[in-house]
Amino acid sequence: MFDFDFSSFLDMAATAVSAYSSYADGKEAKRVADSNAAAELESAALDKQRATDAKARGVQEADQADQRKRALLGKQTAAMGAPGIVAGEGSFANLLSDTESAGQADESTIMHNAISEAWGYSKRADSETKQAAEYRRAGSAAEDSGLIKGIGSLVAGTFKTGETNGWWKKPTRKV
Repeated sequence: MFDFDFSSFLDMAATAVSAYSSYADGKEAKRVADSNAAAELESAALDKQRATDAKARGVQEADQADQRKRALLGKQTAAMGAPGIVAGEGSFANLLSDTESAGQADESTIMHNAISEAWGYSKRADSETKQAAEYRRAGSAAEDSGLIKGIGSLVAGTFKTGETNGWWKKPTRKV
């Protein structure tokens, strides 16, 4: 039925090696993609933690600015009251009001900067999470492609070997 000589064996062996090589390439591409995805997810987790830390640091720094403002207001009020000046009237009232406004502006700036920093980290974490998903998708596609190429190589090689050796010819009838 099939004439299978040593040359046919070598052709089929080369076909099998080629098929396995395609399959292995796909598996390796998936492994690399999964590794890249894991690194992106780890980086995203760190950036999420950085965002949380930035917010907490902002709250702490704003509280410290508020304490410094209150201490300054206390010193100013005490200094005004020592010589018998009424602290809540005239230019002294303006000074206290200006100190309060400047302190609130400092607190607002500190919180705004902390929120902006946290937002940047959050956006970067989102981007890294999306990149990880893309790596995984590409890795799965490469693995599937390797398998399909391997099967295609096996089928094509088998067909070529069979064609070369006349495996696909209809047998002629002897009359």
